[in-house]
Amino acid sequence: MTVSEDSYISVYYLYRDGDPAAIETAHQNAFSDYPQLTWDPPFLRGEFGNVSIGCEDIAAEMTGMDHPQNYTYDGGEEKWDLFETPLCEYFLKSDHDLGTDALVDQFVEMVVTGYESTDDPPLAAHAESPTVRAGAHATTSPPFTAESLAHDAYEYLSWITIFTPSVVETYGRETLLSAPAWETRELTDGAVLVVAYGDPHNPDRDQHVAAARHIGLESYYDG
Repeated sequence: MTVSEDSYISVYYLYRDGDPAAIETAHQNAFSDYPQLTWDPPFLRGEFGNVSIGCEDIAAEMTGMDHPQNYTYDGGEEKWDLFETPLCEYFLKSDHDLGTDALVDQFVEMVVTGYESTDDPPLAAHAESPTVRAGAHATTSPPFTAESLAHDAYEYLSWITIFTPSVVETYGRETLLSAPAWETRELTDGAVLVVAYGDPHNPDRDQHVAAARHIGLESYYDG
């Protein structure tokens, strides 16, 4: 299946600090001996297509982070500024195929491997489907903001979301693992992976809404 040019998919990993170049190298090196994916510069090549990996400060671009208030939060003793926070993006261009469960499974394993690629794990990680990206643009609300992260929380459920251990404490491990999603899984560090639905190009909107409500998050498909 070849999808239209506006159907690209991005995976985002946000870090509190660190050198973007070193983080990018760690992500690339994580796939040096990977059984199903091959790092063949400039792409990570899988059966579903070719992925580019890049890391720079978050001010460069992330869907929904259009407004400056999304980047900063002043909670008195708790101050957050994401304008120069390292952000790693996996970009799967429009010429790709994720139309089968097996290929989605491979993509999900890539997302998990990226999360586990650095010594200091990300503060947040998620993958957006095309309709999630459209919803973030329409609402001008990204899955997380500086304020939500200051409170160990997300704002919206994405297509694929990794709840880091501190965020798991906010929502509850059993709540996350019992969400009515396509897949939920506990990772080695205690984080929880939630894949809201299978095919990113044919989303089960009702399933996404149900999973988001179960967790206590907003859904881009609600209303």
